Amino acid sequence: MIKLLDCTLRDGGYINDWRFGSDLISRIVNELDYARVDFIECGFISNIKYNPDVSLFDSFLQLNKFHTKQAKLALMLNYGELELDSFSSNLNSSIEIRLAFKKHQLNDIYDFVSGLNDLNIPCSLNPMHIGLYSEKELYNLSEITNKLNPVCLTAVDTMGILYPDSVKTIFNSLNSSVNESIPFGFHSHNNLNLSYQNIKSLIDLGFSRDIIIDTTLAGFGRGGGMPRTEIIAKLLNEFKSDIYDITSLNNLSEFIKHNVDIPQNKYPYYLSAKYKCHPNYAAYMIKKDFSDSQIEHILSKIPEENKIIYEEKIIEYLCE
Repeated sequence: MIKLLDCTLRDGGYINDWRFGSDLISRIVNELDYARVDFIECGFISNIKYNPDVSLFDSFLQLNKFHTKQAKLALMLNYGELELDSFSSNLNSSIEIRLAFKKHQLNDIYDFVSGLNDLNIPCSLNPMHIGLYSEKELYNLSEITNKLNPVCLTAVDTMGILYPDSVKTIFNSLNSSVNESIPFGFHSHNNLNLSYQNIKSLIDLGFSRDIIIDTTLAGFGRGGGMPRTEIIAKLLNEFKSDIYDITSLNNLSEFIKHNVDIPQNKYPYYLSAKYKCHPNYAAYMIKKDFSDSQIEHILSKIPEENKIIYEEKIIEYLCE
């Protein structure tokens, strides 16, 4: 079965510093649930001071105000930001932790995820920069995934660099070695304007396991944005007998577009994907009002060793 996960409140927060306001946060959750979206990622969980107007949380308990009838709720955690003992007073088996981690952290996450399993906290593995994994590294990822038995393995195209053929190659490789009981997720960034085609290429593989597609309302999100919830829901309705309420999703998307300042020029993020650079490099130059040609020139000069991990001192030096 193919399912839908909306992460407007999490990935979209990169655009507005997660300051949606408490009323809009509640409205997004309630209306996504009404539209029968399967999963809602409500934001990040981290070591922060909670503010109800911001979709950043320090406890599962802050999600108790959301009373969804169908949708399962999730929070994303960047590996290393919280210790395992932070969850001892946060037990709530209905909330999923989506653990994001970099490739070099793959072998480090084992004990942490095992601890979450012991606490009966559902955990999804979200390996970032999946397009940079070698065949051997994908196999290692599969081996650890099988041992940890997460609720999902979500491949994250952090820099939006994947093409349909590479999506097929990655997921075929994972499918050959990951236990069939573990669902696959796909978090695609639209920097190359290929998210829809990439998602379609994954669906066309016809895997028997569950597939979960990450989306945001109005394509609201980091870098070049994400596939739009309302559009992907319409695509998935072809496979799920019109389960999603497209009218409600369209109305909510339009409301967000009129109430959140969404950047219009996404070409710099196409360039960041073209040069396989972290999108924050493009974001830095956009804030400095650099032209597209200036941005491309500077992105082409970022050293290979600094492309994946954003280093502000590097971009400051190149922009002098």
